[in-house]
Amino acid sequence: MINRLGFANHQDIMIDYLNLSSISVIAQSAPVSFDISVWQLICPLIVGGMIDIIDKDILIDPQKMLDRISTDKISVLETVPSLINEYLDYELTHNKRVFNNVKVISTGEGIAKKIATKWNERYFKNPLINAYGPAEASDDTHFFELSSRAIANNRDIPIGAPLNNIGTLVLDCDGQICPLKIVGEI
Repeated sequence: MINRLGFANHQDIMIDYLNLSSISVIAQSAPVSFDISVWQLICPLIVGGMIDIIDKDILIDPQKMLDRISTDKISVLETVPSLINEYLDYELTHNKRVFNNVKVISTGEGIAKKIATKWNERYFKNPLINAYGPAEASDDTHFFELSSRAIANNRDIPIGAPLNNIGTLVLDCDGQICPLKIVGEI
């Protein structure tokens, strides 16, 4: 269960960060039992936009999903890196470009530099967003825009900075706050 204030904060973050409005079409790509489905279902209603509910069989089929994005003019898609990679591979082999005006958020698993680089080779003017956050924190707590420069300047893909009204602590094995540049657990 998520906290009401955390829920409201997350809706505000998504609306502001993604510039959602009445012309936004959000792909509802997660099962309703997943935390990301909450913002995907609620934010479009708050701004007067539209929800495009995507069945799993469409989501996992690159041809069907890319056709759906084009046909329904989906403007925001949040999905896992492995599917983003499949969509990019399909685009490359079929000479398509679907994501020019789609804000794409990578979530659910770490994204490989190879996928982020492949994205930026095609969509350098539309950075992929790496999202991180535990369900207990009302979904995403950190965003990192994967620009070509950011990818080149980092050995690994960062989770990004905390979003509005969110604090992050890195703790050692004793539960103490780690100094800067010391490895710990979030």
